Amino acid sequence: MPYKDPEKQRESQRRRYWSNLESSRERSRKNTAKYAKCHPEKIKAAALARSPQEIKETQARCYVKHKARKNAQVSKWKRDNPDKVRALYHKRRAQKTQAGGFFTAEEWFLLCFAVGFRCLCCGLKKPLEADHVIPVSKGGSSWLWNIQPLCESCNVKKHDQTIDYRDSEQNSVDVSSSEKEIKIYGADSLLTNVSL
Repeated sequence: MPYKDPEKQRESQRRRYWSNLESSRERSRKNTAKYAKCHPEKIKAAALARSPQEIKETQARCYVKHKARKNAQVSKWKRDNPDKVRALYHKRRAQKTQAGGFFTAEEWFLLCFAVGFRCLCCGLKKPLEADHVIPVSKGGSSWLWNIQPLCESCNVKKHDQTIDYRDSEQNSVDVSSSEKEIKIYGADSLLTNVSL
């Protein structure tokens, strides 16, 4: 039934929308997707017409509106992916100090696997940290050939000294950057190659 009064018509539409909220939103999503499919050039033009300042303001409003949910998602991802978080931290640190280099979570896992998930300093099976043989503060890079797995206590004791625990007789690891191989010398002096 059409209304002669536009205000009554808007009120009726609002009531209908809120009483059937989920179906109204679904219908709106379908219509938006249909429009975007039929008019991609208009969607692209509208996106390009927005200024960077306008985009930043929109993102800031969205962040404030959904801050708690976003923080919960990020925290969960960090708990579920500690190796990736560690790799990202080292990559950012290397960029910040302009030392260069980075390694992925997979490369870090292979390096730890190569030494049997043991600290190269004390030889114990503990949670391992990536230690720079030549510290970043002394010009060392974050490429895998400059990384050795140490436990937290041994890494703290080493501090900013240049000590290569990979050269010890018991557990020597030679990481060749040109061949992309990790050569592992373990118990019984057996040589094993693990490709990255």
